[in-house]
Amino acid sequence: MERQLDQMVEQCQREVPALRSIDATLEHDPEGEDEPRIVIWCKMNDRGVEYDATEDELGAWKVTTFPPEVCRHFVILTDIYPP
Repeated sequence: MERQLDQMVEQCQREVPALRSIDATLEHDPEGEDEPRIVIWCKMNDRGVEYDATEDELGAWKVTTFPPEVCRHFVILTDIYPP
């Protein structure tokens, strides 16, 4: 699913405001019930907004762009750094 991962990273580059970096990590379920997932961490500067919808918007884009068989292997999260 390298092509899909590349598409997700490209979407993050286009849509995440004040983007600092993107990291992808393989995360294992500590209880071992779910398959490992790739977590795409979008690290962004704090823009001083009370609520940032970026993570929700990326999640909505992911589920409308890819089938469930792909989505279940990926998570896109944002991490905000203080100013």
